[in-house]
Amino acid sequence: MKGRLLKKLCAVSLSALMLAGTGAVNIVPAVSQGLSVSAAETTANKIFSYEANEDGGITITKYRGSDAQVVVPDTIDGKKVTSIGGHAFYNCESLTSVTIPDSVTSIGDEAFDGCTMTINGKEGSYAETYAKENYIPFNAVKFSVSNKSTLSANSIVLGKSVTINCAAKGGTAPYTYAVYYRKAGTTKWTTAQGYKTNATVKITLKAAVNYEIRVAVKDATGKIVRKDMILAVKKPFTNTSKLNLETIKLGEKVKVRCFAENGETPYTFSVQYKKSTSEKWTNVAINSTNNIFVLKPASATTYDIRVTAKSPDGQVSKKNLSFTVTKQ
Repeated sequence: MKGRLLKKLCAVSLSALMLAGTGAVNIVPAVSQGLSVSAAETTANKIFSYEANEDGGITITKYRGSDAQVVVPDTIDGKKVTSIGGHAFYNCESLTSVTIPDSVTSIGDEAFDGCTMTINGKEGSYAETYAKENYIPFNAVKFSVSNKSTLSANSIVLGKSVTINCAAKGGTAPYTYAVYYRKAGTTKWTTAQGYKTNATVKITLKAAVNYEIRVAVKDATGKIVRKDMILAVKKPFTNTSKLNLETIKLGEKVKVRCFAENGETPYTFSVQYKKSTSEKWTNVAINSTNNIFVLKPASATTYDIRVTAKSPDGQVSKKNLSFTVTKQ
């Protein structure tokens, strides 16, 4: 008894030192079913401590719960759980099984020391390799199919296409994918693709509104999982710049009024001019947030004006204008 008590005290001290060394500690509720984290399914004493890795993943540093069956979440804060740290489950004597997602590719020293349990994981995963190397019983499980489909962009300009990248995980391969779309708020779906193995679907929408994109994934057993995404289709960025006059007399001035529509603001404008008979442009303004420029031509001839409008989201629209200067 004394030996076991001493062992537990050492483990508590070690955990305290580890947490103290990391500064602020993040915690996340642990769940006993599934691989997603839901606060509604948890209680305060069922938590993981974790930290971000340099590779952008998450390391579980400590399990603080008391469940017999524990599922390590696939993601935390939107990042993949890729590692279980040393001593993370140290001396969890009540533990009988730990389910480890196949995103985990590293498990630290003595992560499960003092535990008598089975590791559940995907066949061929790192979890299986770790279990065999450390003489821990391993149970191969098939995770439920999940829909991992994504859009190539969350917003596009009218006339451009969007690519739906269909993807699935878990379940039983091979997968087939069906893709549908509709204007947001309406009830009728249009089929872009029926169930096929093709995983890349490109569509071009016909209206500048928000669309709902639905991808249905079906695995080999017939299990179907749907995922809905929102795509914003915007009107194209338009340069609506104009001149206040198209004909002036020598000695008078002309105003270049720079305007644009539909892009992100603030807009910037570059203005150039030249004689129509010349090839050389003269700069009036470069990427200016001003939108009115005044010119006083020196010759009685026809001039060309070029206005380049830009929006912060990278859209560019050019417009050519011209005016004529007559002799007095």
